[in-house]
Amino acid sequence: MRCVATRSSKRQFWGRHTRRSTRSSPEPAAAPAVLVHGDVTQGNTLLRADGTGLIDWEDAHAGDPVRELRRTQEQLLADPGENSPTELLDALRAGYREQAGTLPAGFDDWKAIYGAVSFLDTSGFFDEWAPDVDRPTAALEDWVEREMERRLAEI
Repeated sequence: MRCVATRSSKRQFWGRHTRRSTRSSPEPAAAPAVLVHGDVTQGNTLLRADGTGLIDWEDAHAGDPVRELRRTQEQLLADPGENSPTELLDALRAGYREQAGTLPAGFDDWKAIYGAVSFLDTSGFFDEWAPDVDRPTAALEDWVEREMERRLAEI
């Protein structure tokens, strides 16, 4: 299996495109630091009739709520290679607004940047999820590379 994203390639992608981004677009407003879970995945989510809860708080930290919400969208709602249904995204965002009053400041400003950052998780764990997807590995590898380039081009 071809290596799609190593730690060094993540740094290379990130460094190359953040430099390009800072030259080509205004810097988004600074994000506030709030308590975030850090690993909102299906395995760390408990669904009950009276609500949803999170377990496994070992990755909790003071972090950016925009990144947390964008990563949560990717982790919970998007299958590799597919887009999340609009109604699920709308429900997640409505629930966030209901609890927090509004989406985090900078949610729209940081969309392209965190779209690329969150996809590093997808590419970085390729060898874990790819065997479970009913598509040829080579096709998935090509998709990951194209998708990362597309997301980075949006910055």
